[in-house]
Amino acid sequence: KLNYILLYILALCIAIVVFLTGKRFVQRDKKVKAQRLALKKALQQLKQCDSFIRNNQNNKFYESLSETILNYLIQRFNFKKAELSKQQIEECLTNQQIEGEVIRRLLKVIDECEFAKFAPAKDEGGLKDILNETTDVLKLVDK
Repeated sequence: KLNYILLYILALCIAIVVFLTGKRFVQRDKKVKAQRLALKKALQQLKQCDSFIRNNQNNKFYESLSETILNYLIQRFNFKKAELSKQQIEECLTNQQIEGEVIRRLLKVIDECEFAKFAPAKDEGGLKDILNETTDVLKLVDK
């Protein structure tokens, strides 16, 4: 009888270890999947920004563009929204061995979005240039 009890306890311990290990792998897999899908989601949101250009909603364009960039960085590099600053972004991207020119271009787009809150909006051609620049930079960062 004692052997059977010890056997059941051993089986129970193994089941608990397998369950906890499996749960950890599932959580890690969700993070990796979210990181892989970050660019896809960002590109979809950038298409929405294009519709704001066509409808002459420049303020919504800049808000959406800024939000898209920040959401991409949060998902791709596991930032917390509270720790997002240009310095943190630059440091993280440098640690990820992303080229300095790409980082500079990304920060420039972020600056333009912030500046647009206080300055008159650009014409449609300028907005399309910013949108194309953002798309290019996010694709480069994702590589």
